[in-house]
Amino acid sequence: MKMCRFLRYCVSHCLHAAMTRLEEVNGEVSVWSSLRWLGYLAGLNLLVAICLGLYARWEGTAESALLVTFILALVVLGIAIVLYYYFNMERVSLILLHLWYGFLLGLLCFVNPAALEEDVKERAANYLLLASLALRTLWALLERMLG
Repeated sequence: MKMCRFLRYCVSHCLHAAMTRLEEVNGEVSVWSSLRWLGYLAGLNLLVAICLGLYARWEGTAESALLVTFILALVVLGIAIVLYYYFNMERVSLILLHLWYGFLLGLLCFVNPAALEEDVKERAANYLLLASLALRTLWALLERMLG
C-alpha cells in the first residue's frame, strides 16, 4: 500500500509540474496539450518500468545477456529519438520504439526467476507497468471522448 501511495504521489506531482510549466509557456492549458502530456507521461513511465525490470532481473540472475540487451535497448531508443527529431520520420520512429518495447516486455515476462518474488525493485517495476497501463488507457479513453 505504501508503494501505491508513493506512485500516486509521483504521478500527481509530475502532472502538476508539467501543467504548471505549460501554463508558464502558453499562458493557459488546453485540453489537447494536457492529453498530449498524459501520453508522454505514460510512455516515460513504461520506459522507466522496463529499465527497472531489466535491472532487477540482471541483478537477480547476473546474466550478461540481460546487460547487453539493456545497452542495446538504449541504443535503439537513441536511434528512435534521432529518427523522430532530426529526420522527421515520426511513424518509423514510433514503430521501431513500439516493436522494441514489445520485445523487452516479452523478455521481462520470460526471464522471471522465482527469487524475484519478494524483490522490492521487481515490485516497483510491476507497479510502474500497471501505472503505465492505467495512464495509457486513460489517455486513449479521453482522446476518444474528446476527439
